[in-house]
Amino acid sequence: MGRTSRRATRFDITVLGTFSGAHRLRLPNGEWEPLHGHNWKVEVVIAAQRLDRWDMAVDFLDVQKWLRETLAKLEHRYLNEMPEFRRRNPSAERIAMFIAEQVARSLKRSGCRVVQASVWETDETCATYYPEQTRR
Repeated sequence: MGRTSRRATRFDITVLGTFSGAHRLRLPNGEWEPLHGHNWKVEVVIAAQRLDRWDMAVDFLDVQKWLRETLAKLEHRYLNEMPEFRRRNPSAERIAMFIAEQVARSLKRSGCRVVQASVWETDETCATYYPEQTRR
């Protein structure tokens, strides 16, 4: 009985981070909810089709650095005052999109792509963003 070699068609790299920030959301009735903050937990998943010459999809340290740089923009901020959220609710969904887009810019030369970004407001609530290019 011969052995069959199977090649992976995708590798996923996952990195985690946290930040503390405050926001308030405009409610469907037009009112604002009270200003409040969260200790947000973030998870970013990056996909690669192949490994580099060092047998890595992308170096964890690089991805952690890119995520830290992105989260530093959110850390201890009133998110509603950021240009990215002045005209949009700084919801967990929008924050996940912001993080995915920021990390994706850093990935351009790596041959990898962000396939999802998840943001937890609490231990029980999470929003996940899947960039359009990952849907097939």
